[in-house]
Amino acid sequence: MAPSADTFMARVTAATTPAPGLRVIELAAAEGGQLPGFPPGAHVSVRIPPRGPERPQEMWRSYSLVAFPDELPPIEGTPRTLYRLGVLREAAGKGGSRYMHDELRVGDFLTLRLPPNGFPLQAPRDGIHLVAGGIGITPLVTMASALSNAGVDCVLHYTCRQAAHHLFTDRLGALAGCNVRLYADEDPAGAFSVAGFLDGLAPATPLYICGPAGLIDAVTQGALARGWDPASVHSEVFAEATPLPGDAPFQVRLASSGAVLDVPADKSLLDVLIAEGAFVMYDCRQGHCGLCSVPVLSGQVLHRDIFLAEDQRAAGDVMQACVSRGVGLIELDL
Repeated sequence: MAPSADTFMARVTAATTPAPGLRVIELAAAEGGQLPGFPPGAHVSVRIPPRGPERPQEMWRSYSLVAFPDELPPIEGTPRTLYRLGVLREAAGKGGSRYMHDELRVGDFLTLRLPPNGFPLQAPRDGIHLVAGGIGITPLVTMASALSNAGVDCVLHYTCRQAAHHLFTDRLGALAGCNVRLYADEDPAGAFSVAGFLDGLAPATPLYICGPAGLIDAVTQGALARGWDPASVHSEVFAEATPLPGDAPFQVRLASSGAVLDVPADKSLLDVLIAEGAFVMYDCRQGHCGLCSVPVLSGQVLHRDIFLAEDQRAAGDVMQACVSRGVGLIELDL
């Protein structure tokens, strides 16, 4: 696949497995030179090529970009010579992480693009607390590095099921001004306590949370119950959106063909459109990147994204196919 205007090529220069099920991949520009710059919290999207019946179509998967203090330029957006990704192998996933673990080799080339940053680090001030669960450490490493370079005091809380699964601990321990605290579920005495964490903070403390949905929900809801301003609680889920209890089936009519498609309660509109062969760009599958926006001509939409502004949701003429749903019958300009 030749790169399009918004894509670029990179070559795998290193790949290691520091813990079972975890792979760290380093990339350089395909023909030398530099890669596009990125802000803390950003992802890069990787094209996953099709492969037989197990992966009949190409996919795009997003992975957070990891950078340490000496790798961050003084001016955000400055081109880079290195991209670093941390990838968790998900055996029950749709095949992206299996490709990154099992098929990708040093010397291989990847097609990449930079989607909008759905997890930005806002104007830093002292006292920021970062909470990482498992592979959710990846964007927070770059945030902690940026805060360290800016001379901002922060605390990074990093919890895993097992202590052996902690990544980048040698580099994290050298962050100036950032207190790194490690937790592991295997040791009840050393497990991360959401209540204990929040009870020790003032409700004005900025929080950045990344990891499994359960961790994010527990920290977010616990913070809000203790008086935190929602604007001070920032999060990113490391999982695709899943159906919710009570989801109902609906139908979509494609204006170009008149075809009516059924969207079952346990499938997303995006999955149904892909199966139908409709051309829809997509990336995060979490409702934050905006790539899977589809135009709506009529019908009621249940918006579940975090990409659209409230006035865009109220207008009802666009929806995010990965997470949002319709009521009854809706018509799309596809």
